[in-house]
Amino acid sequence: MKKTILLLSLFLLGASDPEFAHMRRLFLSEEAVLQKQAAQFYEQQAKEGVAEGEYWYGRCLTDGIGVTADPVTGVSMYRRAAGKGHADAMARLAMAYKEGEYLAKDERRYIELMRQAAEAGSLLARMSLAHNLMTGEYLPRDPKEALTWWRKAASTGFPLARLELALLLASGEGGEQDVDFALAELKDLTHSDFKEAVDRARRMVWLIYYLGLYGIPKDRGQAIEWFLPLAEDGDFRAMELVGHSLLTGLHHGLPLSTHAKAAYWLSRPGEKMSNEARLAMGFLSLFDSSGSHYPNLEGALKWFDTVPDQEEVGQILLEQARYFREVHTGVKSSVIRSMYRLSAEKGHPQAALLLGDMALLGWTMPV
Repeated sequence: MKKTILLLSLFLLGASDPEFAHMRRLFLSEEAVLQKQAAQFYEQQAKEGVAEGEYWYGRCLTDGIGVTADPVTGVSMYRRAAGKGHADAMARLAMAYKEGEYLAKDERRYIELMRQAAEAGSLLARMSLAHNLMTGEYLPRDPKEALTWWRKAASTGFPLARLELALLLASGEGGEQDVDFALAELKDLTHSDFKEAVDRARRMVWLIYYLGLYGIPKDRGQAIEWFLPLAEDGDFRAMELVGHSLLTGLHHGLPLSTHAKAAYWLSRPGEKMSNEARLAMGFLSLFDSSGSHYPNLEGALKWFDTVPDQEEVGQILLEQARYFREVHTGVKSSVIRSMYRLSAEKGHPQAALLLGDMALLGWTMPV
């Protein structure tokens, strides 16, 4: 929540009186001298009974910015400003009632004040209320009313509010569905200045194309195109997801160049690779027909052996071999036999029995 409040403060820099906007920049700076200057200005405004000054001086006191932290007095500043109709002060006071740290916890008062703040135009309150209505926390769950508040919050242009509105319109859970608008909005948000909005929007666009959600046709190329920048920026999870995206349809005969790209992204996190990625690299090595040995058992074992739970590796190999044998029959029998063999070597008894059955049926064991 603190991160969201900071983002809101940055977003609304130009939304008030120029002098207050300038002081807000000082407040948000990381230089103690500038923060102290802002706090002194807000303190003077608060003494003069200016609601905006009371609100921001309350922020200084509760967060310890430019002054010694004094949350109790800070909350009292919110109360004074809220009494004068200051929407954001109402929202912060509501949060104090919810958290119950500097005021007696009062969930009823929290919702009451948050609704008032939302009606008065507080972006923080509108987003908080919409979130509560979606999760059913503190309020009965009501996606339809949540849609109303996300729409009002998004009307300010705040990227995180626009993102939530797009997600709700994509799913149609709020009683209204507009997939075309939602997808266009998510794509536009990937150009936002807010990294959190950019990352989440890219992930969602990738997921929509990768899984074919909301009636959008599956498109692996589009999925990778929208997610690749996250991987290039150093997001380890994104690297692995790009690798997995490239592996989609591996057994349908993807070109070796695609295999190489998948291997590059899956292994790029290095020691931070997940076990899922290590397993994927093992299967990728098994299918690699570029070398002199196919299936490449040695290359596959190199990756499978790095997974801590070897019993799980054996189970996964057995299940994958069964799938290829019973469902996707286009995979070469030598690859299936290799999976059974590796599963047996990992101690899976059923795989050993299946290998025996194969020998009786005349299947040649892999070297």
